[in-house]
Amino acid sequence: MNAIKKNVRRLTVGFAVACCFLLNSHAQLPPSLTNCPTCPPNTNNVTCVTTMPYVPGLKVSTTGIIGTNFQLNLVEADPAGTYDIYYASNLTATWNDLISGTNSQTNFTLSIPTPDGGFFKATRSDTPITDAANMTVSFPDFYVNTDLITASISGGPAAAMAVLVNDTNVADARWIPFSAVPYVLLETNDGTYEVLFGFRGSDGTVYWSTAFFTLDTTPPSIVITNPVGNVVSQPMIQLQGYSSEALSSLTYDLSNAAGLVVNQPAFVTAQHSDINAWKFTTNWFQCFDVPLTNGLNVITLHATDLAGNTTTTNLSFTLDYSSKTNPPTVQLYWPQN
Repeated sequence: MNAIKKNVRRLTVGFAVACCFLLNSHAQLPPSLTNCPTCPPNTNNVTCVTTMPYVPGLKVSTTGIIGTNFQLNLVEADPAGTYDIYYASNLTATWNDLISGTNSQTNFTLSIPTPDGGFFKATRSDTPITDAANMTVSFPDFYVNTDLITASISGGPAAAMAVLVNDTNVADARWIPFSAVPYVLLETNDGTYEVLFGFRGSDGTVYWSTAFFTLDTTPPSIVITNPVGNVVSQPMIQLQGYSSEALSSLTYDLSNAAGLVVNQPAFVTAQHSDINAWKFTTNWFQCFDVPLTNGLNVITLHATDLAGNTTTTNLSFTLDYSSKTNPPTVQLYWPQN
């Protein structure tokens, strides 16, 4: 059995398929393969398909027997590649090149071999892709507010790729055809996710790249610390406050009897660095020198966090000089009498 397994690994390229053609008797599969459960004995013209040990980058499927021909399809072949189809009567026999494909050919029509049981494999006949090590993955942002994100991959193409979310066991990888703009589905809970991107070259070598994403679907909370009350007696205020998380954008609009101004800049003045979470948390901010006029003044504050969630807060301040009952005192300094 060990010798057969070694031959399978040595001789099989791609996701090969073992096909047994039942003419007058049920073919015997080697002990390393699973016998077809759907093949009843003494049944003519039945095609059995059993998956052999996985080798990345290529999958062979069959549409069955049509007359005296047999149809094979390459499901995960590189669309720019050229492949040959080989046949062997058993796993220790010599592989015979049945047909040479052309560039981009993925469907093959083969004459049924004489033996009633045998094996097929597809191998790449042109220069294989082996540059998966040079592939890079980039992202619009590592802070997102949706569980479905996209990545951009440069280099390649790879023979196959895989994506693992919060799973460092690469044996769990499900290999799929290469895409330069793959979708990544996170879970629905807010938090930090570790995403592994795997790329296989046509030589079977695997390369992994890791990225961390923070899913945040909650808008930032805003607390105003100054002015303390809604009635002020100064015609210019310093609007101050803080947010519980890092901010990427902060602006305000001002509406009063003098008119309306929008998209005025506000500034983050300090940040708290959480050494346990390795990120900035509390952000203190200030809107400098906000001019008010008599009566009601409405300030609309727009705060956006790193994931793109926005909070809009309306603040009302009334400028009222009625509390100013002490007139100013004037003392002449120069010239003297």
